[in-house]
Amino acid sequence: MTSIPLKINYTGFIHESKCNNSDTCKCTKEDKHNIFKQKLCSYINTLYPNKFNFTNKRQKHKLEDLLEDILYIAETGIPYRKLRSKINFNSLYYHISFFIIKNTFKHFYGYLLYEYFKTNKAEKLKYQSIDSSFIVNKGANKEQVKRNVYMKGKNCLKLSIIVETNGIPISIVIETGNVHDSKIFTKNINELIYDPKSLKYKNNNRYKQYFLADAGYDSRAIREELTSRGYKVFIPKNKRGTKIASKVSTKEEKRIYKKRMIVENMFSRIKQYRRLNNIYEKNVGSYKSYLYFTLSKIITTKMTI
Repeated sequence: MTSIPLKINYTGFIHESKCNNSDTCKCTKEDKHNIFKQKLCSYINTLYPNKFNFTNKRQKHKLEDLLEDILYIAETGIPYRKLRSKINFNSLYYHISFFIIKNTFKHFYGYLLYEYFKTNKAEKLKYQSIDSSFIVNKGANKEQVKRNVYMKGKNCLKLSIIVETNGIPISIVIETGNVHDSKIFTKNINELIYDPKSLKYKNNNRYKQYFLADAGYDSRAIREELTSRGYKVFIPKNKRGTKIASKVSTKEEKRIYKKRMIVENMFSRIKQYRRLNNIYEKNVGSYKSYLYFTLSKIITTKMTI
């Protein structure tokens, strides 16, 4: 499990009383956008207290304006040079590079994830699902991408995530497009951003955790690994057929397995951001930073702090 380098006793920018329940939240899209931006500004200013408070003579732009432009680029996929902003594209690129090098957005997402699981943790972690999706290459160095026959031989990446009940990713792995899902699984399960402590609830009928995956993950090694971690595994049989009784799906298993669709919904939501639908960055690390930035915005809309 990856560690979060900074713990902040965050008390600012709390939802108003009407927002304490995310299911009945009446915040507008603009309200949630501003809450996200304020939280990220607070986090960055805590990390780098003297960089964005205009004590530095080189600072010309507000942090809020920089983040607004970064979000616009993520949503539209527009090139830096074509961005119509009061901030010069070179200056914007400099600041984005700074955040990428420092892994700022990755750490911020990890911080939000810990805040997110402070409430209803058992319910949120009850159903965990894994899947992957192809990201077609539009600008990355060819050494960082590989061709895949299922994408008509195009160079691509493979984004693999494990999500919890509401679709929030707790593990994110990016590999070249020619790597099989079952091989990425090991990396996914060993690089959890948040530890669900599934083994602790193995024998607890109320809080035990279920792991859902498609037939591409149907292997003995994967089943044994998940079982050893305390999960109740739901993986349908693959085309090789089955002679193992545990692979045959019952009606109850099929009902639970339908909850795996949440991971597909998350991929759909991620790819609504054009910067993430394809990879335009020369470096995969830059793409991953945009991904954490976007996921931070998504999780903010679900948080009940």
